[in-house]
Amino acid sequence: MPLTALTARLAAAGLDLARPFDVAAYNAQVAGPHDLPPLPTFGRPDPCGLLVGNTRALWPPFITWLDADPTRRALPHPLDAYVTAQVGAALATLPCAAEPRFAHDAGPRRVAMLRLSALAGLARPGPIPLAIHPTHGPWFALRAALVLDHPAPTAPPPTTHPCDGCPAPCRPAWTATLAAGHDPAHPARAWQAWATARAACPVGTASHYGPNQTRYHYTHDAEALRAD
Repeated sequence: MPLTALTARLAAAGLDLARPFDVAAYNAQVAGPHDLPPLPTFGRPDPCGLLVGNTRALWPPFITWLDADPTRRALPHPLDAYVTAQVGAALATLPCAAEPRFAHDAGPRRVAMLRLSALAGLARPGPIPLAIHPTHGPWFALRAALVLDHPAPTAPPPTTHPCDGCPAPCRPAWTATLAAGHDPAHPARAWQAWATARAACPVGTASHYGPNQTRYHYTHDAEALRAD
Protein backbone atom coordinates (compact mmCIF):
# COMPACT_ATOMS: atom_id res chain seq x y z
CA MET A 1 0.00 0.00 0.00
CA PRO A 2 1.59 3.34 -1.03
CA LEU A 3 0.32 5.09 2.10
CA THR A 4 2.69 3.23 4.43
CA ALA A 5 5.86 4.42 2.72
CA LEU A 6 4.41 7.84 1.98
CA THR A 7 3.43 8.59 5.57
CA ALA A 8 6.84 7.42 6.78
CA ARG A 9 8.63 9.79 4.39
CA LEU A 10 6.41 12.68 5.37
CA ALA A 11 6.90 11.99 9.08
CA ALA A 12 10.68 12.03 8.62
CA ALA A 13 10.29 15.59 7.28
CA GLY A 14 8.24 16.64 10.31
CA LEU A 15 4.88 16.24 8.56
CA ASP A 16 3.90 13.72 11.17
CA LEU A 17 0.10 13.87 10.98
CA ALA A 18 -1.58 11.96 8.17
CA ARG A 19 -5.16 10.75 7.91
CA PRO A 20 -6.82 9.00 4.94
CA PHE A 21 -10.10 10.50 3.79
CA ASP A 22 -12.91 9.90 1.32
CA VAL A 23 -12.31 12.18 -1.68
CA ALA A 24 -15.82 11.68 -3.04
CA ALA A 25 -17.36 12.62 0.31
CA TYR A 26 -15.29 15.80 0.46
CA ASN A 27 -16.23 16.77 -3.10
CA ALA A 28 -19.90 16.25 -2.26
CA GLN A 29 -19.59 18.49 0.83
CA VAL A 30 -18.03 21.44 -0.99
CA ALA A 31 -20.28 21.30 -4.06
CA GLY A 32 -23.44 23.35 -4.44
CA PRO A 33 -23.84 26.33 -2.11
CA HIS A 34 -20.20 26.20 -0.96
CA ASP A 35 -19.00 26.38 -4.57
CA LEU A 36 -15.47 25.27 -3.74
CA PRO A 37 -13.29 23.48 -6.29
CA PRO A 38 -13.40 19.68 -6.05
CA LEU A 39 -10.34 17.54 -5.56
CA PRO A 40 -9.17 15.47 -8.53
CA THR A 41 -10.32 11.86 -8.75
CA PHE A 42 -8.19 10.38 -11.58
CA GLY A 43 -11.46 9.06 -12.97
CA ARG A 44 -11.85 6.73 -9.99
CA PRO A 45 -14.97 6.36 -7.86
CA ASP A 46 -12.72 5.77 -4.81
CA PRO A 47 -9.40 7.63 -5.11
CA CYS A 48 -7.21 7.63 -2.02
CA GLY A 49 -7.04 10.91 -0.14
CA LEU A 50 -4.50 11.73 2.56
CA LEU A 51 -4.77 14.81 4.78
CA VAL A 52 -1.32 15.90 5.96
CA GLY A 53 -0.38 18.13 8.88
CA ASN A 54 2.29 18.64 11.49
CA THR A 55 2.89 19.01 15.20
CA ARG A 56 5.92 20.61 16.84
CA ALA A 57 7.92 17.86 15.09
CA LEU A 58 8.09 20.03 11.97
CA TRP A 59 10.31 22.71 13.47
CA PRO A 60 13.71 20.94 13.81
CA PRO A 61 13.87 19.56 10.23
CA PHE A 62 12.53 22.83 8.85
CA ILE A 63 15.24 24.85 10.61
CA THR A 64 17.87 22.34 9.43
CA TRP A 65 16.60 22.80 5.87
CA LEU A 66 16.87 26.58 6.19
CA ASP A 67 20.39 26.40 7.61
CA ALA A 68 21.52 24.15 4.74
CA ASP A 69 21.03 27.01 2.25
CA PRO A 70 21.05 30.60 3.57
CA THR A 71 19.17 31.85 0.49
CA ARG A 72 16.09 29.99 1.67
CA ARG A 73 15.59 32.48 4.48
CA ALA A 74 15.00 35.16 1.87
CA LEU A 75 12.05 33.31 0.36
CA PRO A 76 8.70 35.11 0.78
CA HIS A 77 7.20 32.11 2.56
CA PRO A 78 9.98 29.68 3.56
CA LEU A 79 7.76 27.30 5.51
CA ASP A 80 5.35 26.93 2.60
CA ALA A 81 8.34 26.32 0.33
CA TYR A 82 9.65 23.66 2.70
CA VAL A 83 6.30 21.85 2.87
CA THR A 84 5.91 22.00 -0.92
CA ALA A 85 9.39 20.58 -1.45
CA GLN A 86 9.02 17.76 1.08
CA VAL A 87 5.59 16.69 -0.15
CA GLY A 88 6.79 16.78 -3.76
CA ALA A 89 9.83 14.65 -2.92
CA ALA A 90 7.66 12.12 -1.08
CA LEU A 91 5.11 11.89 -3.88
CA ALA A 92 7.87 11.40 -6.46
CA THR A 93 8.66 8.03 -4.87
CA LEU A 94 5.13 6.64 -5.32
CA PRO A 95 4.34 3.92 -7.87
CA CYS A 96 1.12 5.73 -8.82
CA ALA A 97 0.08 9.21 -9.94
CA ALA A 98 -0.71 11.73 -7.23
CA GLU A 99 -1.69 15.37 -6.92
CA PRO A 100 -1.15 17.64 -3.92
CA ARG A 101 -3.28 20.59 -2.87
CA PHE A 102 -1.71 22.78 -0.19
CA ALA A 103 -3.24 24.77 2.63
CA HIS A 104 -1.50 27.83 1.19
CA ASP A 105 -3.04 27.29 -2.26
CA ALA A 106 -5.60 29.83 -3.41
CA GLY A 107 -7.97 30.18 -6.34
CA PRO A 108 -9.02 27.00 -8.12
CA ARG A 109 -6.68 24.84 -5.99
CA ARG A 110 -7.89 25.96 -2.57
CA VAL A 111 -9.14 23.36 -0.11
CA ALA A 112 -11.53 23.76 2.83
CA MET A 113 -8.94 22.32 5.20
CA LEU A 114 -10.93 22.57 8.43
CA ARG A 115 -13.96 20.98 6.80
CA LEU A 116 -11.72 18.24 5.44
CA SER A 117 -10.09 17.74 8.85
CA ALA A 118 -13.49 17.12 10.44
CA LEU A 119 -14.52 14.80 7.61
CA ALA A 120 -11.33 12.76 7.94
CA GLY A 121 -11.54 12.65 11.73
CA LEU A 122 -8.09 14.17 12.17
CA ALA A 123 -9.33 17.09 14.26
CA ARG A 124 -12.73 18.64 14.89
CA PRO A 125 -13.91 22.17 15.76
CA GLY A 126 -13.74 23.07 19.44
CA PRO A 127 -15.69 25.61 21.55
CA ILE A 128 -13.58 28.45 20.12
CA PRO A 129 -12.39 28.85 16.50
CA LEU A 130 -9.73 26.16 16.71
CA ALA A 131 -9.75 22.55 15.56
CA ILE A 132 -8.81 20.10 18.31
CA HIS A 133 -6.76 16.96 17.74
CA PRO A 134 -7.42 14.07 20.16
CA THR A 135 -3.76 13.92 21.24
CA HIS A 136 -2.22 17.26 20.33
CA GLY A 137 -5.16 19.55 21.05
CA PRO A 138 -4.83 22.80 19.07
CA TRP A 139 -1.07 22.44 18.68
CA PHE A 140 -0.90 21.32 15.08
CA ALA A 141 -1.28 22.72 11.57
CA LEU A 142 -2.90 21.41 8.40
CA ARG A 143 -0.60 21.50 5.39
CA ALA A 144 -1.86 19.52 2.41
CA ALA A 145 -4.52 17.29 0.91
CA LEU A 146 -3.06 14.59 -1.31
CA VAL A 147 -5.00 12.52 -3.84
CA LEU A 148 -3.51 9.26 -5.11
CA ASP A 149 -4.55 7.25 -8.14
CA HIS A 150 -5.06 4.26 -5.88
CA PRO A 151 -8.09 2.72 -4.13
CA ALA A 152 -8.98 4.37 -0.86
CA PRO A 153 -8.68 2.48 2.44
CA THR A 154 -11.97 1.56 4.04
CA ALA A 155 -11.28 2.29 7.72
CA PRO A 156 -13.90 4.72 9.12
CA PRO A 157 -12.76 7.89 10.92
CA PRO A 158 -13.02 8.02 14.72
CA THR A 159 -16.30 9.33 16.09
CA THR A 160 -15.24 10.60 19.52
CA HIS A 161 -14.52 14.29 20.11
CA PRO A 162 -11.71 15.35 22.47
CA CYS A 163 -13.90 18.22 23.76
CA ASP A 164 -16.66 15.91 24.99
CA GLY A 165 -17.06 16.46 28.75
CA CYS A 166 -14.47 19.24 28.88
CA PRO A 167 -15.33 22.36 30.97
CA ALA A 168 -13.88 24.47 28.10
CA PRO A 169 -11.36 26.71 29.89
CA CYS A 170 -10.52 28.00 26.42
CA ARG A 171 -13.77 30.01 26.32
CA PRO A 172 -12.91 32.62 28.99
CA ALA A 173 -9.35 32.93 27.63
CA TRP A 174 -10.71 33.56 24.14
CA THR A 175 -13.35 35.98 25.43
CA ALA A 176 -10.73 37.92 27.38
CA THR A 177 -8.55 38.20 24.29
CA LEU A 178 -11.46 39.54 22.26
CA ALA A 179 -12.47 41.89 25.06
CA ALA A 180 -8.97 43.36 25.02
CA GLY A 181 -9.68 44.48 21.48
CA HIS A 182 -7.47 41.97 19.70
CA ASP A 183 -8.76 41.14 16.23
CA PRO A 184 -8.62 37.40 15.36
CA ALA A 185 -8.23 38.38 11.71
CA HIS A 186 -4.85 39.93 12.60
CA PRO A 187 -3.25 37.63 15.19
CA ALA A 188 0.26 38.92 14.53
CA ARG A 189 -0.60 42.19 16.28
CA ALA A 190 -1.08 40.47 19.63
CA TRP A 191 0.24 36.99 19.06
CA GLN A 192 1.09 36.36 22.71
CA ALA A 193 -2.56 36.87 23.66
CA TRP A 194 -3.76 34.46 21.00
CA ALA A 195 -1.13 31.91 22.04
CA THR A 196 -2.35 32.20 25.64
CA ALA A 197 -5.90 31.47 24.53
CA ARG A 198 -4.64 28.47 22.60
CA ALA A 199 -2.66 27.22 25.59
CA ALA A 200 -5.81 27.25 27.73
CA CYS A 201 -6.92 24.04 26.04
CA PRO A 202 -6.18 21.12 28.41
CA VAL A 203 -5.66 18.71 25.51
CA GLY A 204 -2.14 18.38 24.11
CA THR A 205 -0.21 20.11 26.88
CA ALA A 206 2.87 18.06 25.96
CA SER A 207 2.54 19.14 22.32
CA HIS A 208 2.87 22.92 22.78
CA TYR A 209 5.07 24.54 20.17
CA GLY A 210 8.36 26.00 21.31
CA PRO A 211 8.64 29.80 21.59
CA ASN A 212 10.07 30.39 18.12
CA GLN A 213 7.64 28.04 16.41
CA THR A 214 4.74 29.68 18.26
CA ARG A 215 5.87 33.16 17.30
CA TYR A 216 6.36 32.24 13.66
CA HIS A 217 3.01 30.46 13.52
CA TYR A 218 1.25 33.73 14.35
CA THR A 219 3.56 36.37 12.87
CA HIS A 220 5.69 34.84 10.10
CA ASP A 221 8.46 36.99 11.56
CA ALA A 222 11.78 35.98 10.02
CA GLU A 223 13.51 36.68 13.35
CA ALA A 224 11.69 33.63 14.76
CA LEU A 225 13.26 31.25 12.23
CA ARG A 226 15.57 29.73 14.80
CA ALA A 227 15.79 26.45 16.67
CA ASP A 228 13.70 26.11 19.82
